[in-house]
Amino acid sequence: MPVARAFACCILLGAIAAPAAAIAQEKGDAGITMGYPASIGFVYHVTDRFAIRPEVSLAISSGKSESQVSTTEGDTFSIGVGISGILYLRQWDKLRTYFTPRYTYNHGESTTSSSFSLPFPDTTESTQTSNLHSLVGAFGAQVAVHDRFSVFGEVGAGYSHQRSRSELSGLKSTTNQFATRTAVGVILYF
Repeated sequence: MPVARAFACCILLGAIAAPAAAIAQEKGDAGITMGYPASIGFVYHVTDRFAIRPEVSLAISSGKSESQVSTTEGDTFSIGVGISGILYLRQWDKLRTYFTPRYTYNHGESTTSSSFSLPFPDTTESTQTSNLHSLVGAFGAQVAVHDRFSVFGEVGAGYSHQRSRSELSGLKSTTNQFATRTAVGVILYF
């Protein structure tokens, strides 16, 4: 499973990057992250120089449009999971810089139902599914505003691979993309 391999790689990178004498943070070694792009996650500081950050995102929407001759209804569902390794580089007072490799997987499904009343009554339904894998490398900075609250920002670039399939037409498509990425968020430590 790709998520398990990415998780294992992050753990291995942290073990290599962290010095042998490093200890876990005394305060706030685990917390909840909230960020943009929209995700909710968890951060756990394995050592003073390495942390892991699993995350999840969810989106559900539905809509309906009507005219005198047709009615169209649609439902969309998307769920994503991801994991990041945070390798802290430098620290100045309450500011820390870091590098973060990140892997995410997103599955989406969209169902559309169309009913036509003229000239002949007919109803069609189509479902489209998509699977997206992304790898991102980013440079970030984290500031401790309080012992239990931090803000962070990241900038980087990544590669994504998406496969889509339409059940009605049988059409399959593949998209590869390289793009820049930014993220901001907060961490509330336990």
